[in-house]
Amino acid sequence: MSNILSAVFEASYPNGRVFQSLCKMLVSFNERPALTVAKSGLSCRTMDVSHVSMLDITVPAQAFTEWNVERESKFAVDLAKLLKRFPKPTLATAIRLNATPSMFRVKFRGRVSKSLTMATLDDWTDEQVPIPKIDDQFTANITLPAYDWANAVDDLSRGNDTCKLKAIQSTRTLTMLNDSTETQEELELTELQDFNVKDPIVQAQYSLNYLYQQGRHISLIHRALKTKNPTVRLGYAKNWPLQISTELPDRTNIQMYFAPRIDNEV
Repeated sequence: MSNILSAVFEASYPNGRVFQSLCKMLVSFNERPALTVAKSGLSCRTMDVSHVSMLDITVPAQAFTEWNVERESKFAVDLAKLLKRFPKPTLATAIRLNATPSMFRVKFRGRVSKSLTMATLDDWTDEQVPIPKIDDQFTANITLPAYDWANAVDDLSRGNDTCKLKAIQSTRTLTMLNDSTETQEELELTELQDFNVKDPIVQAQYSLNYLYQQGRHISLIHRALKTKNPTVRLGYAKNWPLQISTELPDRTNIQMYFAPRIDNEV
């Protein structure tokens, strides 16, 4: 008989600031996410409570300085509550993780060492969240600097909550429009960046609040990693979900999906 107190997995992550930023990103979608640990790494696929947005994140085993998994397992924790007890990011330079079938432990190492232990949830539903099969429907696929994207949605976030994206094939530009303020910010892509637009103009609209939150999270994570020339990829079509993805230097892959705001005039 196996010992129920034995660890499901043990791991060490080298960057405390990035770990906290990833946790904040998860909590912005779901405060009690279900995490999957496997030989290949750590992953989580979850939706927000209103089912308007979805996050799919995969942290490969190679991103950890130590990764030991006894068996593939899935468990949920109240990450929002745990996050409130995290030390300041500047004080924790590395993270030690440990989980059993009933407990989840995080130890912060650095100028201040702190250990947090929380029971895993036993009232969560193992909801299967499929990845939308929408890539082949995109009429605009654009890669742009992550910081430009974050700055653009931040600039527009002071107005209405609706953001219109307008990709113009002839000028290779992406225009972002907030109707309430008539503020437009145009991003011109360099030749080194992907700009694959199938129609003369591809226009759609989405919740600016969601775009602002996640643009900020992506920017903070890349800055903490000191990523050289980080990018985000946008994929969308008229009245179709928006896909935003980015990859970290350690091959961590982050994909987000946002439901469109339907407008027959878009």
